[in-house]
Amino acid sequence: MSLATAIHAFPLALFTGLLGLAAVTDLQEYRIPNSVNLAIAALFPVYALAPGAGVDITGALILAAVVLAVGTGLFALGVLGGGDVKLIAAVSLWVGPAAFVDFLLIMALTGGLFALVQSSQWRLGVAQFLMDRGETGVARTLIGRDVPYAVAIVTATVIAMPVPPLLTGAPGLAG
Repeated sequence: MSLATAIHAFPLALFTGLLGLAAVTDLQEYRIPNSVNLAIAALFPVYALAPGAGVDITGALILAAVVLAVGTGLFALGVLGGGDVKLIAAVSLWVGPAAFVDFLLIMALTGGLFALVQSSQWRLGVAQFLMDRGETGVARTLIGRDVPYAVAIVTATVIAMPVPPLLTGAPGLAG
């Protein structure tokens, strides 16, 4: 593995772990820690400024600011949770302007599917099964009426985010 590839792979690996942590925490506690959202945003420059990254940094920063502003309005209206707004803004840096519409569509579809599951009756049986095995956090999520939206946000991020050229083996970029 070249140094340039490692420089891209390391922040991406950390980013992936932080996404997983956000989803699991939201599932278990209905909250996304500010430290996770901050770490996701703070890790972006390490990734974006690496040689050969080809990231639209200005576009990503503008997008994140707009997402945070619109998201704050949606939070004030009670449409989205504060942690969800901050997570969407943080991952928008990574997804970038070019893939953001795809991200939104995938997030909406995934979130809608999760809401359908959340409103179905079979969730209570699954919740009891999990409670019997000591998985109380996820069981409480299934019993509750709120939708831990980080699952949809993370799913959309993983699907929509462009793969960096250095990690795809594109000719002339790896060194």
